[in-house]
Amino acid sequence: MKNVLFLSSIVVLSGLLSSSALALTPLGPPRAELEKGKRSLGFLFSSSEMDLEMTWGGLTSTMPDMESNTYLLRAGYGLSDGCEIYSLIGFSDLSSEGFDGDSDVAWGFGTKFTLAEKDQVTWGGLFQMCSISSDGSIYEDVPGFGMQTIDVDVQIFDIQIAFGPTYTKDAFSIYGGPFLHFVTGDLEGSALGVTVEFDIEQKSEFGGYIGTQFELNKSTAVFFEYQMTGDASAIAGGIVVRF
Repeated sequence: MKNVLFLSSIVVLSGLLSSSALALTPLGPPRAELEKGKRSLGFLFSSSEMDLEMTWGGLTSTMPDMESNTYLLRAGYGLSDGCEIYSLIGFSDLSSEGFDGDSDVAWGFGTKFTLAEKDQVTWGGLFQMCSISSDGSIYEDVPGFGMQTIDVDVQIFDIQIAFGPTYTKDAFSIYGGPFLHFVTGDLEGSALGVTVEFDIEQKSEFGGYIGTQFELNKSTAVFFEYQMTGDASAIAGGIVVRF
């Protein structure tokens, strides 16, 4: 009976912590921004809230309003005038009520491409994947065992696929469009020699975003954007230097 109570507590507590492990990551305009052979380096950030679904032993639960702050360096390269690739490296700072997870390494990669361009409007898309991990612990009253330290280890992969237009007028651009958002990963909760593993996935796959970008000069641009799905939202932005 005590083991049942203990495992039930792990489900609730680990569900709380798992939701804090996800972050919608910065996207920028859905188009290629580098000419062939050109490079870029950027500093990006995002602050997000999200609901996730977690499954263990046939039991599915939803935990709301978990916060995450992500900071990334992005290095890009122009494969052609209409396609660029880039890598991401940085860290994510995770938190939820009663828990402050460790800042851990975040990494990823992506590509942007231009599909069509006419006058001041460019149509294109992007694909981006970011891996985020975190570990930490929480001190809680476990029924039948009293106050215990529960260790938590999280690993998730966050995938975004976006399409849309970018309208440019002089040094100012407005961009946005729909995107698909997928999450896959797992969480381990451990205490008193018992470890339980959960599967994690997104609650909503469909979303959209809108943003603005301003060219400070011929090589440097800043952008800000808002992302939203049925169960998540994020404010993101960054500065990018092309050379």
